[in-house]
Amino acid sequence: MDDRLQDSIYYKKGQRPSNSCCIAFLKVGDGSTRENITDTLSKLWLMYDDLKLGKVIDLTDVNERHLRPGNLKILMGYGHKIFSLDIAPKKIPNDFGKNKKFKDPFREGGGPVVKDSRVRYSSDIKYNHANSDHVILQFLGDNEFTTDRALIETWKLLSDIRNSEGDYVLYISRAYTGFQRMDGRNWLGFHDGVSNIASKDRFGAIAIRGDDLEDDDQWTVNGTYMAFIRIEIKLDKWQKNRRSDQEIIIGRDKITGCPIVGVDTKGNPIKDPTCPIKGTFEVIEDGNETFREYRMPKIASYSPEKVSKKSFDYSHVIRSKVTEKNSRGFSTSRVFRQGYEFFEPIDSFPGFRVGLNFISFQNNPSTLLQILQEGFNNNFYETQNFVPLEDFFSVRAAGLFFIPPFTEDDAFPGRNIFLDIAPQQKSYLRNFRRY
Repeated sequence: MDDRLQDSIYYKKGQRPSNSCCIAFLKVGDGSTRENITDTLSKLWLMYDDLKLGKVIDLTDVNERHLRPGNLKILMGYGHKIFSLDIAPKKIPNDFGKNKKFKDPFREGGGPVVKDSRVRYSSDIKYNHANSDHVILQFLGDNEFTTDRALIETWKLLSDIRNSEGDYVLYISRAYTGFQRMDGRNWLGFHDGVSNIASKDRFGAIAIRGDDLEDDDQWTVNGTYMAFIRIEIKLDKWQKNRRSDQEIIIGRDKITGCPIVGVDTKGNPIKDPTCPIKGTFEVIEDGNETFREYRMPKIASYSPEKVSKKSFDYSHVIRSKVTEKNSRGFSTSRVFRQGYEFFEPIDSFPGFRVGLNFISFQNNPSTLLQILQEGFNNNFYETQNFVPLEDFFSVRAAGLFFIPPFTEDDAFPGRNIFLDIAPQQKSYLRNFRRY
């Protein structure tokens, strides 16, 4: 089988995101060697093969008809720090180099995630673990049981593997969960993920291509780069805004999801009157595809009233629209998003926190960093009486990760990162079993 994108990147036509998500971050324990790490990752990936069938190490005698695979999909990737360990791995890809990462928060907490960006860390975040974690795992499945079980089984296996110094070879540093809302909306109340890359263009925007790569980086072809941003939504602040103001900030009608085409002289948003099409009620229904990717309309043809685009030009929809394309016709500034909402209890009022696990895939990490820097620039609203969307959220963790290509013959994704390790085939690793 040819190298390909890993499972759980839903880029093909007809694929739908799973209902549940769990993201786990791993660190390498002190004293671990290349042999320790590759052997542990191989055993972990072999265990995942069984888990995808519903087989659990501690429950070997369960009858097959009682196994619950839950449509589990698993992705494995690597942070910047894996390439700087003293275990002499393959050198870091040039596109993933020194400046291709999020900024660290201020020592006192907060600060921009990217230079000059209005997107900022939460005020209580003083350390961004995702910038220094070595491995990222993404578990997707039909329900929370499926993804949480994958995390627990990962912990159980890693807890049994120690290096010569008695430390864990790999250990879980942090984990987050998320889910898809059944109504297709986010916590702001608007339709989520309406505007995304068309399925026919996704592979070109996601997969690393070899055209402009140096010879040393050709091994990364058909891999990708993953961004993870844990976004906390300031729901109390958002709820204080009128629906009309919320719609201008987003750029869409809150009920139908149809695009806003302008603002009238009284400051009210004007919705595209041709959307949704007759017989439908929301933009997510079939037949409304043309309204999902925002297009600049001729405002005069939509309303006889005098309208203004001044405020509307600062909406999230407008600033997120990118049209640049390269010679192959692929957008040079698009990312493919797979987001999952989250809810978690906290000790302070109101007793819970909500937000979004922003997950994106792109063939170069510079793509997302540029969007965050230029589209969400601090100076953009300096002279305008406009509160942008990013003032209603903050970031609790942010990391960029290389997601290597994968073939069924590989012992685990990213085996080639470890240069001096002889290829380990799954047939050899089948000797590993605890049952």
